[in-house]
This record gives sequence, C-alpha cells and structure tokens, in this order.
Amino acid sequence: MTRHVPMPAELTDPTSQPAWTSSQWLNWGDINDPAHAVQIRNHFPDANPTYIAALQALLQTASSFNVATKRHHQIYGDIGELYGAIVHGIALHRFNAQGSDGRFGDDFVEIKTISPFKKRKLVNLRMDRHFSKILVVQVMQDFSIQGLMVSRSVLPKPYLPKMVVEWELLRQLA
Repeated sequence: MTRHVPMPAELTDPTSQPAWTSSQWLNWGDINDPAHAVQIRNHFPDANPTYIAALQALLQTASSFNVATKRHHQIYGDIGELYGAIVHGIALHRFNAQGSDGRFGDDFVEIKTISPFKKRKLVNLRMDRHFSKILVVQVMQDFSIQGLMVSRSVLPKPYLPKMVVEWELLRQLA
C-alpha cells in the first residue's frame, strides 16, 4: 500500500523547496525556515512536532558526518522509523520491542531502511517476526527520503525464515 496524500498547491510549486512531492520524496533541509516548517506541520497535522524536529536533526547529523568523514553514521534505522511515524502515522513501539516496530491501525508494521551507501536496494526480512505490513524507507545520497508500505500477504511466500526483498519488487507490489 502506497500512501498518497493530496498535494497543497504551495508544496507542488516547482520553484519552491517542497516538503512533499507526489512521488513521496521528502526534503527536510529547510525545516528551520519558519515558513517551511509551517508547510510540513500543515501537511502532517497529526505528526508529533518533536518527531519532525528529531528527523530533521538526524538527517542533518547524517549529512554532516558524511561530508566530514566520507562515511555514513549508523542512524538510518531511526530515520526510517521517524519517517513512518510522521508520514504514515505509525505508532512506534517502545525501544527494543520484539516482533515489529509499530502499529498502523490494527496492523503491526516492520520498518526497514535502505541507507544511501547501499549499492543494491534491498532489505532482509525475518519472516518469523509478527507483522502484517512492511514499510521500507529509502534514504538517498542527497538525504531525501521515499517510503513504500505493503501488506505482508502480497510478498512472495518464503521458503526460509529469512527473505530478501528488493525495492523494485516493492514498487510493483505497492
């Protein structure tokens, strides 16, 4: 299931820095600009404002660390979880909860993040976990973000307790 949100005109203007585009890319770089922050809050009114600030801070940290060291910081899982909470309204479980990362209505959601340094766009799933949906979040080299949520029932049936799922397959299933 891909979540499509109606686009306010000010967010689709190609001359502006959008917080959201129809292809679900997010650019959080200008959230410190009050007008841009208001656009994000208006577009995601139910999102926890501290999550939005935390996501912006994590993206800034990841970007700064990459520029300074030419390496990547190990915070992309947290970025993916915050993205899921903000964009999809996933209620995150407590830290280190077993089975899934959060709830989306009555569904348990496993959140996987593809970091910008990965050459192949895939995630590893443990099929023995308790989840009915998977949200895969992709962080790009420019630190923009895209996410796809699909139901576990549309995934190919695994023959092993672990399964590798490619981004392109998820796009086809969404």
